[in-house]
Amino acid sequence: MTFCLRYRFSLIAAYLLLSVCSGKAQLPLRPDAFPPSESSASTGKALLMADDSASMADWMHYPTYEHYVAMMQRFERRHPALCRLDTIGTSVNGRLILCVRLSDDNAATVAEKPQVFYSAAIHGDELVGFHLMLHLIDTLLQAYGVSPQITALLASTEVYINPLANPDGTYYGGNGTVGLSRRYNARGVDLNRNYPDPFAATAKNIEPENQAMIDYVSVHRFRLSANLHSGSEVMNYPWDSFTSAQRSHPDADWWVAVSKRFVDTCRRESPAMFTDVVNSGYIAGGDWYVITGGRQDYMNYCHDMLEMTMELSSVKKVASGDLPRYWRSQRQALINYLCEVHALPVAAGVCSSVAGRGSWRAYPNPTRGPVTVETDGRAVLLDLSGHPAGIHLLRVDGRWVRVIKL
Repeated sequence: MTFCLRYRFSLIAAYLLLSVCSGKAQLPLRPDAFPPSESSASTGKALLMADDSASMADWMHYPTYEHYVAMMQRFERRHPALCRLDTIGTSVNGRLILCVRLSDDNAATVAEKPQVFYSAAIHGDELVGFHLMLHLIDTLLQAYGVSPQITALLASTEVYINPLANPDGTYYGGNGTVGLSRRYNARGVDLNRNYPDPFAATAKNIEPENQAMIDYVSVHRFRLSANLHSGSEVMNYPWDSFTSAQRSHPDADWWVAVSKRFVDTCRRESPAMFTDVVNSGYIAGGDWYVITGGRQDYMNYCHDMLEMTMELSSVKKVASGDLPRYWRSQRQALINYLCEVHALPVAAGVCSSVAGRGSWRAYPNPTRGPVTVETDGRAVLLDLSGHPAGIHLLRVDGRWVRVIKL
């Protein structure tokens, strides 16, 4: 194809040289920039481990591998009406790559719910996403029937969460510790450089973890997804293979709006978050650093999925005592992102219904109070003044409508 990056290294070198010579401030390197660094330790504080439910109850520990598997199994066992446990595949060393599906199939809703997917820790030493996803699964299950937002989400959506995409990297030092985790899989391969390159015909040997993920995605209908990393704090949207000047993603404006909502929500709790790369907190991947073989571009190009990379902490291995702070600041944004699947990019001013049965329009949207929802020629006035800020799914005329409350 005409966009093959056969001169990738020289292009990047020229770009960096131009930045220095022009006096332009150079962006911090991506934490996954080549050559990759193994200096991924935490701040020097403890990475506490939990091997039972009592130790994990405060959400200030990382689970051992055995307890991680037990947690995923317990989610399904305790919430069989909402949770199903899937095995995506196995790693090089035979560890399980697990995913839960969360949805209320008995809820009166549309016939075919949209599917949204979270996946974390493709780099085994980037641990905050791993921990946040376990906490998110627990929260969604515990809050169903209590929180109107979460109840509507699981009634209208199939949520898939894979907390650990690279278990051999995370437990490289043994099943009882994440302290010796590393970015690569057991064969020393960077899994986020190992996906088929959609813009070049370069053959490569796909690692078992990635092949299992490709097979899993191929039999699902994921429309929106995110690949969770740490090492910086920035929302990184496609393309990774090009700068935006070379080739902008066709939905770049939508990505900017989604990223801004995520960042703004986090900053309500922690105003200094998402400032270590760019002040806005979001950037097109190639404008930060061009890479090839990444999962993000492969999923967008080859599977009709809108996937982005979320860099959720400036430290790869967040110390145990800091984990609650990251959860408080990002909990609502992570839930809101799942709701974004109900308004994917379509013609301006009109959003497709989740079942594809006609269209709807909500205005003003975002809103601070009243909102008018039009469905099939009928207008309904709703008042969200008493609702908290965030993304709300409202059931109107038999369909779910996504409205943003400021």
